Amino acid sequence: MSRIGYTQDMPPPWGYRPIQYEKIMPKQGNAFIKLAGLVGFTTFGIISYYKTRRTWRLRRIEQNDARFAVEPLIMAERQRSTMKYWRKLRDEENELMKNVPHWKTGTLYGEPVYYSPRGRFVEPNFTEYYAHTNSKSAAYHRNEARKH
Repeated sequence: MSRIGYTQDMPPPWGYRPIQYEKIMPKQGNAFIKLAGLVGFTTFGIISYYKTRRTWRLRRIEQNDARFAVEPLIMAERQRSTMKYWRKLRDEENELMKNVPHWKTGTLYGEPVYYSPRGRFVEPNFTEYYAHTNSKSAAYHRNEARKH
């Protein structure tokens, strides 16, 4: 049987450091420096907040001005596309009912369907607008409208 040579772990010749078992208190800093730092950081934060808030307010005003300027154009385009669609439906109704006697397009039993008392454009509701489409297409457009 051969003997394996090893050495046992021993402390260093100068020994270990003494074990610290007493409570160590943190070193106290200068209270004036701490207070000055707190006041400085708070002042910097308040000033930068109000500057940023002013920038946000100006940006919001600019965005609102742009939105207010473009909104009539968007509404006009939406109404124009609705009127084009209704014109297409009217032309299809004329083509479909051209052989029916006493048929007048846009009326229901002699009463005008598309009548506005003041002669203004009346925005159609969803079911009127998609009355002549299949239900899957109408459901798709209803879900798209809800997303926006």
